[in-house]
This record gives sequence, structure tokens and C-alpha cells, in this order.
Amino acid sequence: MKAVRGLGNIEILTSYLLIAWSEERVLWNSGLEEMCAVLREDFGEVGMSRHRFDLLQRLNQTFWRFDHWLDPPERFDPDRMPCRREEITGHYGKLQDILLEMIGEAYFRTSYL
Repeated sequence: MKAVRGLGNIEILTSYLLIAWSEERVLWNSGLEEMCAVLREDFGEVGMSRHRFDLLQRLNQTFWRFDHWLDPPERFDPDRMPCRREEITGHYGKLQDILLEMIGEAYFRTSYL
């Protein structure tokens, strides 16, 4: 992710995250923290609304797939997903929360200019 971010192109960074979140993947803690930092640092400006909405839409789709794939719990395959259901949904939920918070802050900033 650092190499993609180092290119300095928000379109490429957005595309990278969209691809990374398009699969049923587990986000490990180390990668999760880096993604949280990238969202806050690179997508926090007012002009990033299109990117934030695209990312939020992808997270919602991925979260929905996980929720349906993991439900009922007996379908959860620990060999394919070697972590707890709560951990998977918690990681994607954390990214969703950050994007929703940023969307709200951007709306607040633009509505009072």
C-alpha cells in the first residue's frame, strides 16, 4: 500500500482500495491501521467526496457479502477465514465508520462556508 500511496495519485489509490475491498478478505490489524490512516490523511479534504462515496459503497457491498456469507455461522469455514466473525465485520465496520465520519465533517464544513 505504501508504494501505491507513494505515487501521489488519488485515482490510483482509490482504485487500489476498491480492488482490495472487492474480495472476501480478512483485513489484518497491521493493514487495517494503515488503511485507516490513509483514509483520514488522503481522503479527508472537501474535494474528495466522490472518492469517499465510492469507497463507502464498496465497503457496504463487501460488508453485505461477508454478513451473508458468514450467516448462518455454521457456514463459517475457519480454514478459509482464520479469524473470528466479529473480527472480520469489526475491521470493515471500522473503515465504514471512518468514511461516514469524514463525509459528515465534509458536509458540515461546506454547509457553513
